[in-house]
Amino acid sequence: MIRAVVGSVLATLQLGCVGLVVGTFDESEIGGTGFELHADRHWAFQVPQERRYTKVEIIGIWGEPREATRHQDCEVLVYRDGLSWSGLWAYVLFVPVPIGVPTSTSEIRIYLREDRSVGIVAEGTANDFSFGFMCGELICGFLGGRVNAFTALENPPKRAKVAWCE
Repeated sequence: MIRAVVGSVLATLQLGCVGLVVGTFDESEIGGTGFELHADRHWAFQVPQERRYTKVEIIGIWGEPREATRHQDCEVLVYRDGLSWSGLWAYVLFVPVPIGVPTSTSEIRIYLREDRSVGIVAEGTANDFSFGFMCGELICGFLGGRVNAFTALENPPKRAKVAWCE
């Protein structure tokens, strides 16, 4: 019996999160300068060496953008990235229970300055407010307020700062 309980607890902890918490999720953004583009509109942050892509290279990897705009001193290539969701969720032990509705279209924006990429911003869905106790990869403890799963910060901004275009 004890082995079964210990085995269940260890298996639960390997899944990443355990707790009893309720919360809301909403649209959020994450942005940065060190990124790498992959096929099928996948990308990764925190690459060992920052790569600066040209507009031609970006279109060669991801295809034509949905639109091209300007933001301050940057040209911005805008790609569609599915739906953004808003709603409620509960987490009971290790089982997440989401109740959400799509609220808009998510975008990935690549910022170029002098024909070289200088940053990327991705819209997505993130935990907005939580109340309860949860232990996971990014946070462990009592949650009672605004939290963002992208950054694990309390009271994070909902919009990414685009300082590289100033």
